[in-house]
Amino acid sequence: MDGLRPQAPRYRPSLSLKCAYLFPYPDFAAAFMEAYQYDCANPEFEELARVISDLFPEQTQFIQRASDDGTPTLAIHWVAMRFGSTARRIEMTVVIAPAALARYRALPARLRGRSFAVLRAYVEASLGSLEEMYANGEAVPRDVTVDLGDEFA
Repeated sequence: MDGLRPQAPRYRPSLSLKCAYLFPYPDFAAAFMEAYQYDCANPEFEELARVISDLFPEQTQFIQRASDDGTPTLAIHWVAMRFGSTARRIEMTVVIAPAALARYRALPARLRGRSFAVLRAYVEASLGSLEEMYANGEAVPRDVTVDLGDEFA
């Protein structure tokens, strides 16, 4: 027993140290650790996407696109697991009327809360109607459009 020494506890680096080792640049790590993907050229549309992002599962993509008439829209792509036994890729497009979008952009940042609440309510209602369709045995569409008019701003 004289030759036996107690072993020192093994060093286990914390998770933050492991992440710092794997991703030495903070911006690089943040890009891969983001739960949602935002591809919006305009920061106002990214802000709108972040308002509703928690309604969708992780790995959802929020993409700003131009519609046929040139008006910017927000396209939301996600994989829905709750509408059947197999995963379904669904796209929701949020279309904001040009006049309402102009009024929204003219608002100061501190007064945009009402517009956020309206957007969130409309998207929640659309998701609820999809769930209701599935519960009633109806086919759930893969493309959904949410139209926001004067009530948005």
